[in-house]
Amino acid sequence: MAHLRKKHHTTAQEAGITFRCACGNESRSEFHYKTCRSESVEIVRDDEDAIGTVKRSREAVKRQFKAVEEDEKDGRMDWTVRDEEIDQEEEEVEGRQHKRAKKTRENVSTTVMHCVKCDKFETYDVIAYIGHLSTAHRMTPRKAGVSFHCACGHVCRSNSHASHGKCGNVSVTVVRDEEENMEEEAGEKQHEEGEDTVAPAMQ
Repeated sequence: MAHLRKKHHTTAQEAGITFRCACGNESRSEFHYKTCRSESVEIVRDDEDAIGTVKRSREAVKRQFKAVEEDEKDGRMDWTVRDEEIDQEEEEVEGRQHKRAKKTRENVSTTVMHCVKCDKFETYDVIAYIGHLSTAHRMTPRKAGVSFHCACGHVCRSNSHASHGKCGNVSVTVVRDEEENMEEEAGEKQHEEGEDTVAPAMQ
């Protein structure tokens, strides 16, 4: 990618080539190879093996390069500006990826959450838990009778508490509504017993 940009002032898409990884992934950027451990990469021309609906012939690529050369001769092409545009595009893409990764980290709890309906599904991700309830059981957390309790004390039925960055604590547990009611009743009973023991002492 760096060679195409610095030596030929173009991108993989403009040059009509695709990078095929040994794992099967095909892309026109280097972002996949920052996470993939495979060291084998094959360069494929679009006219030899089309990727999806994108197909470009060698003649079209030659015509494009010829037009670029003519613009360069006439002084209509400023490669410094183009390089800055490419750098800006790459920074924007990396920024979006970092934002998605940060949001994903915010969704993940340090406590495993088990499905209250099937006991087969478990996850650390609040969004994945809500998605499982929706796809596997056709239920929302409210209909399933569960809520998410954060270690900071916040209780909700969605991921809004974490996604809005309201809390830095990612320890979340799933609590059934019945268990919550039982805890409230036990607390009220304990409070009443405490009042009964204090009243005679005051007399």
